[in-house]
Order: sequence, then C-alpha cells, then structure tokens
Amino acid sequence: MVKYKRLFLERSPRFPHPLYGEGFKKISINNLSFSLGKKQIFSETNVAIHKNDLCLIVGKNGIGKSTFLKIINKQLNGYSGEIIIDGRNINEYSVRELANKLAYLPQKLVFDTPYTVLELLEMSAYSNQAESKKIVTESISIFQIEYLQKKFITQLSGGELQRVLLASTYVVGGELMLLDEPFSFLDPGQRKKVFEKILELHEQKKRTFVMVVNSVEEMLMFEDVAGLSVYVISDGKFKHFDSFDKKFEKLFGDVFETGLKTK
Repeated sequence: MVKYKRLFLERSPRFPHPLYGEGFKKISINNLSFSLGKKQIFSETNVAIHKNDLCLIVGKNGIGKSTFLKIINKQLNGYSGEIIIDGRNINEYSVRELANKLAYLPQKLVFDTPYTVLELLEMSAYSNQAESKKIVTESISIFQIEYLQKKFITQLSGGELQRVLLASTYVVGGELMLLDEPFSFLDPGQRKKVFEKILELHEQKKRTFVMVVNSVEEMLMFEDVAGLSVYVISDGKFKHFDSFDKKFEKLFGDVFETGLKTK
C-alpha cells in the first residue's frame, strides 16, 4: 500500500504543475533485471512505449505486473538495466521533472486524513490557480463525480473511491498514465463508463495509457480496440501480443491455461 500523504508531499507547491512542462514522448526499458529476495522477477527484458500508445500489461498473479509500474515510477530501486524517458535516464529526473512525464495510480492507497473529494483533487493540481481549477473541473466531468465533491474520501464506496483516484491521477497532468488495476471495485456499469473515458482520452491523444488488468472481463473490453498493445509478462520477459486474435483465445489458452473459448 502507498500512503497518499507521502505522494502529496512529493508533489509539493514548490514544484510547478506537470502540464506546464514538456510532454511525454517515449519510454524505453533496456535489459531490465530485477529480483525480490531470491526470486527473479525480470531478466534482461526490453520494452518500448510511445506517446499515445494504449497498452495492457497482463500475466499470472505474482509475475511482476505491479512491480514493473513501481520501477518506472521510481518506487523501487535495485534493478539493473536502463529506463530511458525522452532520451534521459530515469535516475537523472527529479520528482518535479518526472511529474512532467507520468502520473501513477497504485493498486492501493491509504489516506492519513479525511479530505473531501474536491480537496483531494485540488491538492493533486497544486499549481497555477486558474489552470488548476480548469483541470479539476475537467476531471470531475470526465469521471462523472460531480455528486461526490463534498464527500469525505473515507465515506466513499470502493467504486466511488476508484473513480475519484482516477480523476486525481488525471489532474496530476503527466501524459503517461500508469494505472494498476484501474477497474478494481467498479461495478459493470461504472467499469463501462471508465473504460469509455479512457478510450476517449486516448483517441483525443490527451494521454498515453499503460494499464495492469487481471480479469477476463477486463481484457475482453478491449477486444475491438484498434492499435491496442498487449504485453504479457512470462519467464521474466515481456512478450508483445498485439497480433493476437480479437477474442484473445490464444492469450487465455497459452498464457492463463484456461481453455476459455469466447464467442
């Protein structure tokens, strides 16, 4: 779990809002190796993500999906290899500079203080007052959380909180959005709406998405999405499966060993 208070302190008011920095163009992961204890998670793996890509990261439980996003967001050290964002090694970026490039939604967040939803969004925007109001208002509309603005985040249901956190991540401003299980806790109706908003932001070229998804239902939402890239983590490597059949039957059969046949 990641405490929101720590994330907020790393985005303090002395840092200008990411929207006023240079946007994201490309991230290259070269020969990435990483172990947790005696367990090797990645072994000299390579992957590149470009501006306006829409990527799914899939794989069995415990394979390293969340770990991958944490490494990109500088939440984990101790890896070997290179992570290059727009021509610079990620270790050369300050927190301020990295925020110009990416926004990260972890799988779980713990809140130290019962902020209201509006307060949470305003803290995520923390800069230039006029523009901050604009992007906060925009995020509220995109994720349809107008009715939640005055509620305390501690009073929200799991699904409501997830939508608020997605809105907060959008407000941060980094064009590369790393989303760890963004559809968690959402009922089918909410999941459909969030999915449609993600596609809309992608089609409008406002954001680049890298998302960890786990369930069959979540994967199948993307079956007809043009230009989708599916990366499967297996044996410490990334395998690019954007050429899979539209129903992902090979993915389900070969990777997850379900024998599932879709319609």
